[in-house]
Amino acid sequence: MRMDCKNVTGENDTGKSQLNILLEISEICLSLNFNLWLRGGWAIDFLLGKITRSHTDIDLVTLS
Repeated sequence: MRMDCKNVTGENDTGKSQLNILLEISEICLSLNFNLWLRGGWAIDFLLGKITRSHTDIDLVTLS
């Protein structure tokens, strides 16, 4: 899914960095056949298809 990298405050550097981190984590997990779920604010933004606010963290969940 493509997201609008410009958030409501107009700042996009942190958002772009975090999106790149999420992409890298996703690619690694897919290559290892490892299930991973996104939670919290980033999960909401992915459902909306745009960055709605600045995020200070990335919440991920896995099954052990």
